[in-house]
Amino acid sequence: MTTPNRRSRTPQVPLVSPTPDSISSAGRAEYPRGYYFPGMFKDVDSVDAFANILGVPAAAIPLIIPTDTPCKSKDCPHNAIMGNGNHCPAHRRSWYPLLKDLGSDLVAPEFLRWHMKKKFRGCDCSNSSCYSTGYFPNQEPFYISTTGFPTLLKTPNLLSSEKKKEIREGKIKQVRLYPWQFFGDHRECGEDGIWKLKYNKTDKAAKYYDLEGYAYDFPPPRNTPGSFLHDEYFSSYIHPRDRWTNTITKMPPWMLNTLAIVSVLDPSPPEIEELSLPQAMREIEQYKARAHFLQQQKMKLEKRHAQQLAGQKRKHEDMMGKANAEIGEKKRKIEDFEKQNQELQEKLRRLRGQLEALKQSKGKPLRYHDLCEGCVLSKHVEQFTLFHTFEQNDEFLELINYADGSEGSFLVGDGLCENLRPYSKVKREERSGEVDPPSLDTDEYEKYLKKRRAAMRNGMRWKDDYLAYCIYVRAGTTQAFAATLVGICVTRMSDIFHEWSQVLEEALVEMFPRPTRSQMLRAYPSRFIEADGHSRCSMLLDASEIFVQQSSNTNVASSTHSDYKGHTTVKFLGACDPIGCVPAKFISEDNPGRAGDGLITKHSNILHEVPFGHTVKVDKGFLIENDAAALGVHVDRPQKRLQKQVQQSTVDTSQTQKVGNTRIIVENVNGELKLGIHYLNVLIPCTQFGIISKVVRIGYLLQNFKKAIIQKRNPDETAPQRSRPCRAEIRWYGATDDGLVDVRGNVRLWGMKSEIELHNKLSQMEEHKTKTPTEISEMVLAKNLHVTKRKELHEKRKKLYEKAS
Repeated sequence: MTTPNRRSRTPQVPLVSPTPDSISSAGRAEYPRGYYFPGMFKDVDSVDAFANILGVPAAAIPLIIPTDTPCKSKDCPHNAIMGNGNHCPAHRRSWYPLLKDLGSDLVAPEFLRWHMKKKFRGCDCSNSSCYSTGYFPNQEPFYISTTGFPTLLKTPNLLSSEKKKEIREGKIKQVRLYPWQFFGDHRECGEDGIWKLKYNKTDKAAKYYDLEGYAYDFPPPRNTPGSFLHDEYFSSYIHPRDRWTNTITKMPPWMLNTLAIVSVLDPSPPEIEELSLPQAMREIEQYKARAHFLQQQKMKLEKRHAQQLAGQKRKHEDMMGKANAEIGEKKRKIEDFEKQNQELQEKLRRLRGQLEALKQSKGKPLRYHDLCEGCVLSKHVEQFTLFHTFEQNDEFLELINYADGSEGSFLVGDGLCENLRPYSKVKREERSGEVDPPSLDTDEYEKYLKKRRAAMRNGMRWKDDYLAYCIYVRAGTTQAFAATLVGICVTRMSDIFHEWSQVLEEALVEMFPRPTRSQMLRAYPSRFIEADGHSRCSMLLDASEIFVQQSSNTNVASSTHSDYKGHTTVKFLGACDPIGCVPAKFISEDNPGRAGDGLITKHSNILHEVPFGHTVKVDKGFLIENDAAALGVHVDRPQKRLQKQVQQSTVDTSQTQKVGNTRIIVENVNGELKLGIHYLNVLIPCTQFGIISKVVRIGYLLQNFKKAIIQKRNPDETAPQRSRPCRAEIRWYGATDDGLVDVRGNVRLWGMKSEIELHNKLSQMEEHKTKTPTEISEMVLAKNLHVTKRKELHEKRKKLYEKAS
């Protein structure tokens, strides 16, 4: 008996040849405890001795398949084996199944779970030989459906009683059986090495026979795993121990490597003694294995060193690359910083110039030139004036001054706005129109100009008056505050307010007359055609209320009190066309807030601006159908809910949605009115009741300089983007925009019956054969049949009235 050094803490293991009984039963009930100490395999000369040292059955040794992975145990010189948890066979001894486990017969590694390429399901049989054989190599079992259940139930010792009971109760839809359960005539192996069951589902008359000649409707699973292994597996199978090198020792190379490692690690000098031939051959094999092991160790060390050197080289290259990238990034940052520094220096110089300008203008009143680039109000032009930029304001002022040198205009420097009379100097009779303004000859007029220019204080010019008016109206300040900003008195501020309200109103009214039917049809929104089915909608009408100061006169206070707003208000009617354009005649005069929408509509005669046969869209509060019918105008109004009506009908709901979706444009126009003229958002004093309508009309007409409101515009994204025209350019000057169509050529969309007949008649004339439908439509529109029809309607109503009276 050989034992290890007494100082070692590892247990003493006898190294004698084991008996066959001890080999077969060792390590089958439970796995032996793993341990290792140098020299424990020193005297191993056979497989049985190796198995005895490990305390495992000899049949488990052929199941060992070594790997190139070192053992996980600390300082272990051996490699791990498959199925052993990355441990060598000494430190862990669990690579084989126990007696109670699947595959306990230890047939071959191919039948063990850890050898499978992937996890497969097991067999549902209760056959002990199938269980002890293990897993079928690298294949799923056959799935037997309900057609084979009768045959399975007839097969003895195949299924457990519980499984049979589940089959009879219908709880199981299929049963899994390994291919070795079936005879060789009932199975076949494909080219891919997968076994298949030879069963024809379509041939119901086919019979399948067992070894005794009994016939079945389904292949009977009456074969045994042993017969399958003998016939199909072991006939061409080479046992692991037969795969080993054909040496005298009959040891596999991995075992010789293990023993060589032991001899390399054993520091004790070899004992010189006479050896028998088998011992000498074993020593030779061990020396060869030792040399091979040392060569492998050398190659591993060289490979490891080469890998480390390559890793260090890659690391160095990566570090150099990162360093170069950092240097480049820092250079780019330095360039960016230098560029930003130059921009900041330029901005600093510009700000210093503005600071000097502000220091020089400190305490000075605001002037029109302060809107120029770099001046005090250059970044706030939109908030202090009626337009967005200084250039736009300047062009507008030159336009309404009528002194551009064109035919019929005033002399340059002597325009309309440059010669406004102070409002406080105009007599009441002149304001009301009862008395004409005084006429001056040339000498008197020049004296008047000299006197007026000499009276100008603080260098105020006519454009400065425009700025003062804009600050008061656009910003919504008080007159005293606006006067303080421009350096004038409150009386002069009041004059400016009245003067420029009159000038702007008259200029804008002249700019935007009522468009002709041809101008309306030239650019008509397709959304309205989609909603209405025609292009005869000419007006979107709505009312707007403005808060005013309550008068001390009880009659005025009563008439201006609005029950809807709960405050004293002034009410206006504001209308627009389908793109939000507001002609001058689409705006009514001011009315007391107590007046109803229908009453104001009737007395304002605003419906006279709608052509005969056309449509006006209103809110449900405008009950004007009778007044509109007298003019031949259709009213498109949401239906009001009747008394005791809980819910509107489907038709009324659809009508409400249709009108509301298209009439939203006039709501937007009213909203823009109060956003652009903040004067209308504050409480207006009673002293300004007479001028409110002028300011409201100015605010409405200024909307025509904005972009058109077009529903479902959907511009072409592939087309080049262009600047959009304003509403006035579209309506009066022939421009167009996405979402607008020219409907003049389709007379059925816009024409009355008489116009359609006239269009057809003109189209059939020989002299008009070469003309387009649009040109013929222009001829029809030039006839003004809508005016004729309205006159006929008036005559008819007049006769009926005379007849009734």
